[in-house]
Amino acid sequence: MKKRVLNYLTFVALMIFITSCGSSKQLTMQQQPSTPTIWVERATDELLKKFYLYEFDEENNDGERIVIWANMPLNIFSFITIGFDESLFVERILYTIGGQMWTQMAVAIRTTTLSEGIPTRGISFRVDENTVRYFYISQSGVDGSLSLVEFFPTRVAW
Repeated sequence: MKKRVLNYLTFVALMIFITSCGSSKQLTMQQQPSTPTIWVERATDELLKKFYLYEFDEENNDGERIVIWANMPLNIFSFITIGFDESLFVERILYTIGGQMWTQMAVAIRTTTLSEGIPTRGISFRVDENTVRYFYISQSGVDGSLSLVEFFPTRVAW
């Protein structure tokens, strides 16, 4: 009799443990927001071969070529110009990819030379119906590498 009770209690404890492990795993997965990671680099032949490319050239521009890509789909991706008065604002949209830019896709843009000073170029994409995220393209003064820095524009000119 004691053995049956002990077996029953062991079984119940095991079931509670298994159930609680499954629940916490689901909670953890639901609590983690899916935030995209976005990269920007100067274009190389090797990098250009990795992706299906959307290619854009700014008018009258023979500047450097950059490539932008993400680890998850981006909705309504735009390449933008940024202005500055007392703070950063979005001046205008140069190019937009409607719908979704998928992970195997990248944007190759020939743009004006990027400077170490106030940023003039950036990207935006829609997170949901009411939220757009903005990033400017920054160039390191040390090694010239490119990075994206999120900003919150004071106004959007269009």
